[in-house]
Amino acid sequence: MNECSLYLNFVEISPVHKSSTCAANNIGCMLAWEFALRGANLILVDLDADGCANLADNIRDIGQAVKIYQCDLTKRDEINRVMSDVLRDVGNVDILVNNAGIVSARRLQDCPDVIIQRVMDLNIMASIWMTKAVLPGMQQRNYGHIVNIASLTGFIGIGGLVDLSTSKFASVGFSEALHCELSQMKKDIKVSVVCPSLLDRGMFEGAKSRFPAPLQPEYAISEIMKGILQDQEVIFIPWYMQFTPILKA
Repeated sequence: MNECSLYLNFVEISPVHKSSTCAANNIGCMLAWEFALRGANLILVDLDADGCANLADNIRDIGQAVKIYQCDLTKRDEINRVMSDVLRDVGNVDILVNNAGIVSARRLQDCPDVIIQRVMDLNIMASIWMTKAVLPGMQQRNYGHIVNIASLTGFIGIGGLVDLSTSKFASVGFSEALHCELSQMKKDIKVSVVCPSLLDRGMFEGAKSRFPAPLQPEYAISEIMKGILQDQEVIFIPWYMQFTPILKA
């Protein structure tokens, strides 16, 4: 990855759950750091911009540029405003990582409508609006990479996680359809969707699963980066979960 590459990691800290995939910690932080170590300059978009400050300082210490923008990613108008600022201030975005996500961890009937709507707005609609913002520049240059962080629950529905499964099924479908659309347009823009099993960090820390066992964050990040750098269309973690669609069929 060359030094002029820009990595856009968009995230939000949300009151819906005790934790989320935010830039200031958890997977968002680890991914940002891995990209920085590979020479990428970063743009961090987060509801809690102050929470990214320490991460940004550490990244600047190794010589990479970082910009932080505050944004509520459940609001389309705010996303459009912030992305206009990003494209004006920074210019082209080479890699977009749609990383933000929350989960209510409640049964459907026990989950308030407002929370279900917020999960959908953040987990899938924000990915669509962010992608629409960066695609024109990528299409003009015929270069770029869209990375959507989904989940194994995007292939297997799980009771008690109806909102999460629904949004992640949508993320998998969005990624597949976008890849087909760009291929039809003969554009050399990569699309990857990341489908890990439960991660022993953040939203699912302490979760129990006999098979597959909860993933250790360091292993998950290593596999995500490997898949992105190899332009994999679907990145299953652990790798053997790639047989899930076949077994399900």
